[in-house]
Amino acid sequence: MNLTEIIESRRDQHLAELCEFLRIPSVSAKSEHKPDIERGARWVADRLQSAGFKTVQVIPTSLHPLVYAESLEVPGKPTILFYGHYDVQPAEPLDLWTSPAFEPTVRNGNLYGRGTADDKGQVHIHLKAFESLRDVNGKLPINVKVLIEGEEEVGSPHFEAIAAKYAPLLQADGCLWEGSGFDKADRPILSLGTKGLLYVQLDVQAMNVDAHSGTASFLLATRPGPCQLAYTGWPCAHSWFLRRSHHSQRSRTRRHRCSDRYGRTADGGLWSQRVC
Repeated sequence: MNLTEIIESRRDQHLAELCEFLRIPSVSAKSEHKPDIERGARWVADRLQSAGFKTVQVIPTSLHPLVYAESLEVPGKPTILFYGHYDVQPAEPLDLWTSPAFEPTVRNGNLYGRGTADDKGQVHIHLKAFESLRDVNGKLPINVKVLIEGEEEVGSPHFEAIAAKYAPLLQADGCLWEGSGFDKADRPILSLGTKGLLYVQLDVQAMNVDAHSGTASFLLATRPGPCQLAYTGWPCAHSWFLRRSHHSQRSRTRRHRCSDRYGRTADGGLWSQRVC
């Protein structure tokens, strides 16, 4: 059988395995689900071994473990790192569920259950794809590394330390994480370069005296220090500065100066030539 025939012939089996995975309430945000988290990690590790990965590790952290596996059987071919997570969000509020969150149910051709779309369904698709490709070809066509964590839904607090400690294991030519859907023509969407977070803290030093609400919006801070009570006739208070800084993120230019409405930047070049 070819790849498509193998996948279709195992459809019911794959669905049953996915439902088994979904029944594990691996809620990372609640300490009472710690045993379920560990069970989820073990479930992923066992399925990776069943898919033919000879190297499979459950790596502990001070919170929840992550699972790593690799298949490096084709020298000279690219190495792709597949990322995913087996933890899920809490199911509350429970009264909004038509069927229990951890009892996967098929309705109108759709599968409902916590983690179906984020992220157990996608993880399971990868596992079954690896297994099916190996059954057809005897091995995977490229080198594959897999990293499935258990803390994504709580902000991955230990991921940075793990990535630093196991940096050689995570080296790859590319990383794939599924987060898209299908377009109107039912074609899968491939998005590139969209991952990552940027945290920014804006500190604006404003007035150090009380002001009447009728004039407070017109008080201008002329430098990053104690505010001078300068009536300008224009709303240039710190609240408006923050508003303009936030609005400047909509700029279509790659780089611009974060300045006030008169083109002035903060002393010391704090905002000069920064990406806002």
